[in-house]
Amino acid sequence: MTAATTVPQPEVRTRVISSYVVAPGSQAAIDACRLVLWWKRPLWLAGHDYCGFSWLAAVPVGQRVQVTSGPAKGTYVVTAHRTLNRRSGALPHFAADLVLQTCITGGTGFSLLNRVS
Repeated sequence: MTAATTVPQPEVRTRVISSYVVAPGSQAAIDACRLVLWWKRPLWLAGHDYCGFSWLAAVPVGQRVQVTSGPAKGTYVVTAHRTLNRRSGALPHFAADLVLQTCITGGTGFSLLNRVS
């Protein structure tokens, strides 16, 4: 009889967002280096890369993000990333429950998330 082997599974880390400003469309709030609930359908959090929010565009696929307060409260999992070669203009349409947005070199980066709870 052979012994069964267990293959270790990678640990799913959770990134926690504990605060943000509810100020849809407020460029002034983003310029004040705040993470901002920019839009509500889908839920959309945005912040400047140079204010410490560069991670918003690069949360690894499969990682959980827990938002602990406000309208976006819940647990999400990152499903995809998108980029635009511009830093302004109309919001693109994404099929996601939560979008995380920040500027990246040459444009704008997005992490797309779906709610898990």
